Amino acid sequence: MAFETPTLSEAKELFRVYCIAKRLPLRTVETYLFSIERLEMFLSQHDRMPKIPDHHELRQFIGYMLGCGLSRQTIRARMRSIRVLLSFLEREGAVEESPMRWVEIPRVPESIPTVLTDDQMAALINAFDRPSRCSKRNRAMVMTFLDTGVRLSELIGLRSLRRTPPAGLRPSPQWHGRRQPTLQSC
Repeated sequence: MAFETPTLSEAKELFRVYCIAKRLPLRTVETYLFSIERLEMFLSQHDRMPKIPDHHELRQFIGYMLGCGLSRQTIRARMRSIRVLLSFLEREGAVEESPMRWVEIPRVPESIPTVLTDDQMAALINAFDRPSRCSKRNRAMVMTFLDTGVRLSELIGLRSLRRTPPAGLRPSPQWHGRRQPTLQSC
């Protein structure tokens, strides 16, 4: 009994179901599907059949994206998504061998991040010298960034584990022991 190779659209749907069953994050699944849809659009524009692309077509797709001015980082992300799809199809027996085995994904040149000088860091910290509540909070946030390298989303997500005042201390008048106060917006 011969197994018929699925079309790219059929493979995309099988892959979508697999990703959901595997409980991949929604954003990851969306990224995968977006990349596959871009490949489908490229193949349809060049009158290719809606079959699983071979390594020549994948290389042409890379060249097309480079010609459109996409960054190497974007191209790399899209081709990695397509590689995941084709590896899935190979594991499932839908294709004999992934055509990505014969395609080199463009490398992204390594970039060295710029860092603040000591004078720039001092100016940033000193920008919050006013004696206001928000200024103290903002200064603490900037110092946390500088000392730890934490991301903004991680800093915002920080929560105090302490629900009651430490032993021997009285609750502040704002707190009254009922609930933790919320941060005020500046």
